[in-house]
Amino acid sequence: MNERYPDDYWLADFERRLRDGRLLTHEESLALIAELRHVRLERDGLRAALEPLQIQLSQHRDTPKPDEWFYDVPEICDGGPCENTADALRTAVQNVRQRAVEQRQELDEMAQSYQELRSKLDQNEDGDGLAPWRQAFDSK
Repeated sequence: MNERYPDDYWLADFERRLRDGRLLTHEESLALIAELRHVRLERDGLRAALEPLQIQLSQHRDTPKPDEWFYDVPEICDGGPCENTADALRTAVQNVRQRAVEQRQELDEMAQSYQELRSKLDQNEDGDGLAPWRQAFDSK
């Protein structure tokens, strides 16, 4: 086999495409390049946005299968199996979003409870034995 075989192959392929009219026009090439750049920018932006979550994708340690991917978001969630890495990443992000919504609801409920307790404390007199609680709330 000739060392230059790959070059000869690609040259022959190029010539075939040129004869068959399967090459892109200059405008089509530029449009494809622009779209590729746009997709890369979006991908890089998404990666940068997801980086703080430290999402880890993996396959089963003992019996890895190409269509079984697991995800782990430290201290937030984990799960799987998913058919591919894109599905695993999508599922991980959905679970993180759901967990954020749940935490926000819990925070709102705690704030409401705090306000109710604070209003009860404000209604009572100083001689009710709740002075330490008032001081604790006032210091925050």
